[in-house]
Amino acid sequence: MTAKKYADFIDVYGLRYFNVYGKRQRHDSSYSAVIPNFASKLIKGEQVRINGDGLQTRDFVYVDDVVQANLKACIADSRFSGDTFNIASGKETSVKELYYVLEGMLGSEKEPVYGPAVKGDIRFSCADISK
Repeated sequence: MTAKKYADFIDVYGLRYFNVYGKRQRHDSSYSAVIPNFASKLIKGEQVRINGDGLQTRDFVYVDDVVQANLKACIADSRFSGDTFNIASGKETSVKELYYVLEGMLGSEKEPVYGPAVKGDIRFSCADISK
């Protein structure tokens, strides 16, 4: 059943999270996001591998902003029931740019190594946050 059908009975709001990052995020799981993965390797002095050329972009959103979005959904106006909202920053950041920001913050001077692009990986990702 879709959110629109449930909206006839109860207020339902779809929240589509983009690349969430924040404190205490795991780096040692196959589902780990790029930020804790890169940061962990840089802190340990290990080489970071970037898949592809690093120019692929992602839309990163801080976990506190995700929490705020969830809280706002709890008190949202019923006229928005059944709608879906992108929870993101609305800004593109390349993986390569992200690497160099983290490298600078953590005082590392290791260059990344580049591997093959991941088959089926989205090249550019930036959310429309107009809603």
